[in-house]
Amino acid sequence: MPFIYRISSGGMLSIPILRQALHVVVMKYESLRTSLIFDTEKDMLMQQIHESCDDNNQLFTFLESYFETEEELNNIIYDERSCPTYFDLSCGLVFRCHVVHKRKFVPNDQLHEGDAIIFNFHHAVFDVPSMNIFLNNLSKSYLNEEPLSDDSNCLRYIDYAVAEREMLMTAASSFWLQTVHDCDIDRPVSLPFDQHHTADEHRTGRTLMIGGSLVLLHPQGNLDLEYFSLTLFRHNVTYFAGVPSFISFLCDYLEKVQQLGRLARIKVLTFGGEAIVSKAFGKIVSHLDLSTVTFYNLYGPAECTIGCIYYQFKPNEVEQGRIPIGTLFPNMRAQILDEFHQFVIPGMSGELFLDGTQRFRGYFGRNDLTDQAFYETFYRTGDVVQMDIKGRIHYIGRKDHQIKLRGQRIELGEIEHCLLEASSHITRCVVVKWSDDHLVAYVQGFDVDEEQLRKHCHSRLPAFMVPSAFI
Repeated sequence: MPFIYRISSGGMLSIPILRQALHVVVMKYESLRTSLIFDTEKDMLMQQIHESCDDNNQLFTFLESYFETEEELNNIIYDERSCPTYFDLSCGLVFRCHVVHKRKFVPNDQLHEGDAIIFNFHHAVFDVPSMNIFLNNLSKSYLNEEPLSDDSNCLRYIDYAVAEREMLMTAASSFWLQTVHDCDIDRPVSLPFDQHHTADEHRTGRTLMIGGSLVLLHPQGNLDLEYFSLTLFRHNVTYFAGVPSFISFLCDYLEKVQQLGRLARIKVLTFGGEAIVSKAFGKIVSHLDLSTVTFYNLYGPAECTIGCIYYQFKPNEVEQGRIPIGTLFPNMRAQILDEFHQFVIPGMSGELFLDGTQRFRGYFGRNDLTDQAFYETFYRTGDVVQMDIKGRIHYIGRKDHQIKLRGQRIELGEIEHCLLEASSHITRCVVVKWSDDHLVAYVQGFDVDEEQLRKHCHSRLPAFMVPSAFI
């Protein structure tokens, strides 16, 4: 977690005094000299606070380097941000100061205009709001003033799992009275769950972590539609997430066996994995109580913890056209870039790059794939998107599904989506490039008129995107 500062015009800092001031601040804050060690005998993660500094016990890292161009400085900053080996939690080395001179041959004990200081903290012991406290005490130490001695503002590592287990339970009666107040007696009560002992939280949909009841299926239970739908109904499932095509297939089955009420208790329905088609969505909503249900569109690759962009929508938005995948989860960042890694304006297509707390570190044992998957600190999704004027992201298709035809860049998925909207009788379609200047659409369905498809495409797509032939 690096923080970068530049020496302003006419400014100057003494490096020896800065180093001494940093030592005072580090000694004041225990979290900046705390090591985390796993005790194999107790099977626990333990903390150890380092009290003194000698040749064999360095409390923080201090180094100097130089740069000549801004690009070299940016490379240094990027290195500070992305290199995990700069910290050693087992030794308590969780803070480092990197002094960067703008010129190579300068007095070694001073910082001048244009020079930079990078304060870098391990994220396990520091957060952004604590920076103001750190800078305030560093300033006082540098000016030879006494740092604040009130321990109430100390930066400490708190193990909330231990704290919760030590809490008194004398108020348990009041807690339960408040929890079950006004509860529907026919509805399952959500019980609190100790989130610190939850394993494989993603597979549980994080339901237990927010006090929800989790309904589990037997292995391959989703392949047995009778068992699956009956489980949803009998256990009063109110939250359901799935791929639109699977939910549509489930609704087809329920219509076939004349069980239209088995999804009526669902209150939140989340779609993900593929685009929502209006004709399939219309079939799904006929099984739901629209006065009580909320719909979400969810997007996210596995490399960004499955879900990192979401959008809450209303049924009429699906009828109006393709709905957006939405806006980012908290602590996530996105960039939409063209093929030259330049930002695109709203309404223009570009590749989606993601970064943030949910972004993975890399592929295990495959550094070659990891290098290909990243641009700076951002993950290359390979998905082509657009951002509208309201800041909502719209999914267009895959970058590797783009083709170039007669000088025009075309997204085949956009044409396929248009054809699926043309008729409720179309179940599947694939568009391919034929020769060097033709598009051919292969359509699966019944009672499909070629001329009707062509007119529909002309009304929705530019002329160069209309297929030359329909098969």
